[in-house]
Amino acid sequence: MDYKKNISTNIKMLRLSQNMSQAELANNLNLSKAAISLYELGERTPSTDTIIEISRLFNVEPGVLFSDHKDKKSTKLISVDGLSNAEINAIATIINNLKKK
Repeated sequence: MDYKKNISTNIKMLRLSQNMSQAELANNLNLSKAAISLYELGERTPSTDTIIEISRLFNVEPGVLFSDHKDKKSTKLISVDGLSNAEINAIATIINNLKKK
């Protein structure tokens, strides 16, 4: 398992899913844009604290950053900020029903 590649890919995927620039992500994390670029290129691995901050920012579990999504046809992450648990469950049900078709 190439966790460095997974982290770099997932940081970029999360950032792009929120239409966020590298500079905006860097600003949110109090890091430089160069640091974000190095993370996304896989040339540098974020510290544990930074991984936790990234996961908090995007409202995902830290393990998501280590996940390998290459075996799936399409993986998209969406933010559920502001939704109740009932609303999140309803969305999950809709997604599962669509996958069965």
